[in-house]
Amino acid sequence: MQLVGGLNAEESYINLDYIVGRSSQVLNAKPCFMYAPIILENKKLCDSLVNEVKKACTIAIVGIGDMSAKSNIVQKNYILKSEAYIFQNKNAVGEVCTHYFDISGNIKK
Repeated sequence: MQLVGGLNAEESYINLDYIVGRSSQVLNAKPCFMYAPIILENKKLCDSLVNEVKKACTIAIVGIGDMSAKSNIVQKNYILKSEAYIFQNKNAVGEVCTHYFDISGNIKK
């Protein structure tokens, strides 16, 4: 199962349905698809979705995003360039499930 929603399939070269489906075949698992945006403005809805995912998920395979200006999350305006700049100033070098971290793996808020 995806741990967060995805980027718009028309704007992304990554097909998350394929990745989840193929991974589940390899792992002999049941695939679950989350058709939701990667970032939600409503915290209550976001927390509810995260709690449901936690109940259903037994294995996590995550992607690691970078914090460069070429990052999909910045290029597709999922976060503002000014927000990316704030994380970069806190020495964030990457993100996993929209949680930003520095070179030592420490979470940046």
